[in-house]
Amino acid sequence: MSSTKFFGSKAPSSSSDARVQLVHQLWPPEDTACCSDLDIVFFHGVRKPGETDTWKNTWVQDTHAQEFWVKDWLPQDLDRNVRVLAMSYDSCAIKSKKEGNLKDIDDLARVLLWSLVMGPWRLGQQCGCVLVGHSFGGLVIKSLVVEARKRNLYGVTNRLDEQDVVFANRFLQNLRGVVNYAVPHYGSFLESYFTLGHKLYGRVKLAGFMKHLKPCTRWMELSILFDVISQENCIRVFAFLEGKPLKDVGKMMVEPASAQRCAGRNYYLLEDCDHFTICKPVDKSHPSYQLLVRFIKQCRQEVSDIDSMDPFVAFLFITNLLTCLIS
Repeated sequence: MSSTKFFGSKAPSSSSDARVQLVHQLWPPEDTACCSDLDIVFFHGVRKPGETDTWKNTWVQDTHAQEFWVKDWLPQDLDRNVRVLAMSYDSCAIKSKKEGNLKDIDDLARVLLWSLVMGPWRLGQQCGCVLVGHSFGGLVIKSLVVEARKRNLYGVTNRLDEQDVVFANRFLQNLRGVVNYAVPHYGSFLESYFTLGHKLYGRVKLAGFMKHLKPCTRWMELSILFDVISQENCIRVFAFLEGKPLKDVGKMMVEPASAQRCAGRNYYLLEDCDHFTICKPVDKSHPSYQLLVRFIKQCRQEVSDIDSMDPFVAFLFITNLLTCLIS
């Protein structure tokens, strides 16, 4: 059984449309003692109207077995010495009274920062962490990282709690890797896809954040900021690219050039996967799973290397990171 908790109450009151979120702890079980040396957090993409388990369905095996692989496979293949969390948030594409109330990705990023990093979950405070996102979830991750950087730069000016600034800084220092599954770094035709698909339901109104998913300069600017932060903090990035068009529209949701952004040469084209099956490995031998496990192990090794540094060398390493952030 996984444990589920609401976010802490410390979220900014100005982000009312993004406040009701959940964190699902998939591993270790709530009643099991485990000393984690790495946190792994999964972020889902845009969800369909009425779908309440996107946080789970996104990461379910693409076979009749339908194993929840981030819970059933990953901890075992990482020696169980990890904490695995899955995020759940209102990313419904269609606006209604009950859902689709997210106006802007920045609102969600602020709530995530307050709740995951500064709230009771204390992400990246005691050990390293790796963030994994599918589609829109990858943009949420980048926005979260940029929001943490803002706290470092402008925390004192904006009279934020000094401890919260420390939390944000420590999170960036301990963020060892980001994995993107078909993330539209240059934007995509997600808006058109959902608009076309839901004409069958009559007149619909898209959620506010959907209008920002079109290819635009905003995503290029976000990618540039993320590039700077990842280089300063030695954050590894790996990307999975979809290689199969969607059957109902005859083209790929996210073009390879868009999905490859921010990863440099660290990417893998999954020719047998479309936008929705890219994070649903058929078995443990599939590259979409094998390469993820290998990447996480590399990130974990880096954390171990830093922890074992001579204290003076570690001091110089961290001081250099802080200097880059302030400059």
